[in-house]
Amino acid sequence: ATTISHEFTHLGINYNLEKPSLSSSTTIETRLKMDRSTTYALMGAGLHGVNRVNPITSLHMYDTYVVPRVIFGLEYMIVSLPCMKRLETAHRTLLRNIQTLPKRTAIPALHILLGTLPIQATIEKRQVMSILSLANNNAILDIIIHQVACKNSDSNSWVISTQRLLHKYRLPGLLEVINLNPRKKQWKKVVEDAVRKYWKKQIEEQAVAKSTLQHLNKEYTGSPHPIWKLTSSDPRDVRRANTKVRMITGTYILQSTRAAFNQTRNTRCPMCQAGDEDMTHFLIECSALEDYRRPLLSQIISAIPLVYHSHPSQWPPPILTQLVLDPTHPTIQSLIPLQSCVHEIIERVSKLLCYRLHVRRCIFMGQNP
Repeated sequence: ATTISHEFTHLGINYNLEKPSLSSSTTIETRLKMDRSTTYALMGAGLHGVNRVNPITSLHMYDTYVVPRVIFGLEYMIVSLPCMKRLETAHRTLLRNIQTLPKRTAIPALHILLGTLPIQATIEKRQVMSILSLANNNAILDIIIHQVACKNSDSNSWVISTQRLLHKYRLPGLLEVINLNPRKKQWKKVVEDAVRKYWKKQIEEQAVAKSTLQHLNKEYTGSPHPIWKLTSSDPRDVRRANTKVRMITGTYILQSTRAAFNQTRNTRCPMCQAGDEDMTHFLIECSALEDYRRPLLSQIISAIPLVYHSHPSQWPPPILTQLVLDPTHPTIQSLIPLQSCVHEIIERVSKLLCYRLHVRRCIFMGQNP
């Protein structure tokens, strides 16, 4: 007897005619396996965080070789919310790994530090941009017009899903876009700007709600943060940046951090025993680290224009902490408007300062730096 199969693959997408709901989950499962296998294949070239490759380089490899294979054709199917979450989880895991950050790192920080968007934004952007190419086919155009006229807004139709995306990103309606028939480059720029504007707001609002990101400039610029942008390909420089990134994202473990997770009741600094060990105490106040701190902190302050040196109210420990961790933060910019050349000097010296203090603390605690 002839066996009829209701499952087939077309353009890398798995279809199940008997159970259409399985098409999305089966396709995403296949793509996640492809994600893992492609990532593993690129590990020899540096696509992971433990070998001290600059994350910007690793991200470029990921965007060039992994992402196109994973999301190929997904803009032409309805990706369910659970499947999108699985794709997003894999995406965020890689962003954490290449920056050597733990799982507890706040999600907005991953995108702000590397200037990248969620995988959902990439898929939805491709879906919206595909409207013009589909509308050039008269048969498909008739289907689009028919579905816009007949389907309700809750339909699972791809056409209605695209209509909802246009509304989400505050773009013209589907039929309006087809009637305007903009040039491909013009439409691509309009869509990219709209998608970036939407996700910029989402990422920044999420970052504001995270207490661990108090020292990070929460503005999403679409480009890497100066911590990574000013980091060379030297593994030693990348290692210093890794240490500072953990501090700026609130994932660097101090006694106050351990107390917050109920791992200890003692928040006193183990080196000087003079106060609670939080980030300000560790970077600025701990007397046991003064000899290692003073020369580099003096270089940071000397890089700032002299007009600000005589104002003592601008140099309390919390301000100095913020200056060391992120001089682009609005708190610093409102007090001391610094030029980009000064930012570069502070960034390079502060990475070395954070790393030296980290090494001395590890030696004192009997840990491996």
